[in-house]
Amino acid sequence: MKKLAFIITFCLFNLTHYSQIVFSQHFSKERLRIEYYISGNNTEAEITLANLYKEPVWGGNEKNLIDTFNFGHYKIEVFDSMGTTLIYSKGFSTLFQEWQYTPEAKIKKRTFIQWISIPFPKHTIKVMFYQRAKNNEFYPIFSEIISPSSPEIIAEKADSFPTIEYLKNGSCNEKVDIAIVSEGYTAEQMNKFEQDARRLTDALFNVSPFKESKSLFNVRFVKVPSEERGTDLPHKHIWRKTALDTRFYTFETDRYISVYNYAPLGKVLANVPYDQIIVLVNTNTYGGGGIYNYYSVAVADHYFADYVFVHEFGHAFAGLADEYDDADESNADFYDITLEPWEPNITTLVHFSKKWKNMVDKKTPIPTPINKGFDQKVGAFAGAGYNKKNIYRPTTQCIMRSLDKLEFCIVCQKAIKDIILFNSQP
Repeated sequence: MKKLAFIITFCLFNLTHYSQIVFSQHFSKERLRIEYYISGNNTEAEITLANLYKEPVWGGNEKNLIDTFNFGHYKIEVFDSMGTTLIYSKGFSTLFQEWQYTPEAKIKKRTFIQWISIPFPKHTIKVMFYQRAKNNEFYPIFSEIISPSSPEIIAEKADSFPTIEYLKNGSCNEKVDIAIVSEGYTAEQMNKFEQDARRLTDALFNVSPFKESKSLFNVRFVKVPSEERGTDLPHKHIWRKTALDTRFYTFETDRYISVYNYAPLGKVLANVPYDQIIVLVNTNTYGGGGIYNYYSVAVADHYFADYVFVHEFGHAFAGLADEYDDADESNADFYDITLEPWEPNITTLVHFSKKWKNMVDKKTPIPTPINKGFDQKVGAFAGAGYNKKNIYRPTTQCIMRSLDKLEFCIVCQKAIKDIILFNSQP
């Protein structure tokens, strides 16, 4: 009983400690964008600081400053100048981490340029980056002391691009702010971009739980013109000069489109508040990409554009895993089946009690057979995370698995709701 009492006291202390963090004591309403290089191979990662940018507006929540979800393959923590008080944290994933699972990463090293934004500090801070190890624990890989008065912080005025506030429900520090950025649209095609963005935004907010939570979001369209329309298709030797340098065939997967060079995206958004970034690509080729707290990339003109838009946003916004079970060389070994994955909608059953076990009827067997008796039930169905067995999903059908239904399962809906409420607390 003494041990239990200690644990409860310790948890209450930490909750109280975090709740006492007052945004205005530590941060201004501006943004610090940390641009960095990450290099390595399939087993190593090293971070080198590239640039620091002071930008005019912090778009994030000012109440919930400490990330409590423990999602993502990386984490950033910000401490006071003494390095003792945690004042901000955030989990995220990256394109580099996905590359680490490719065959190429086993034989060579590569460098990616990336960035992450935090509220601009009023005083000197210590920034720590962590990577999730194979045992699922985070370990530090980089630290930096940053003074808000440092001459190394670039504060020059960045270019601004025309912005449409399509959905405005309140202050950016009280709502979830989505920035939808045009890619592969020429200056003459900006009306098309606006129409495409409206159509796909409407599709997102027609799906639960976004439909019921629409009042907690702001959505902005950012009109960034490209010299040429479309996007790169390297496997077909097609190259387009576009603003954000998107390309298909990422890691030799024909339908995977990504923003390979992340630096331009940060610059075009310098004057825009955002919690989530969606890059909308002017193409009718099927594909997409979504990385947790990094970005999602969607196509505008394919027949399944609505599905791709919502599916990829599920990855980026709530850290949802793919629930389909077909694999290729870039993801065949993405999950260690001896560990519980961090994503909220898949399980190896190693620690099922930490996932959705409490949502499963006691009469439902685990693992759950795929037959008509359970096709409307929540259970643990084999086939998810690019693995036909050993990794399980909550239901037989979900937008994270197939094109059959534009609908999130009940487990994915709960994960999304939790993120919405965390990021929209007034």
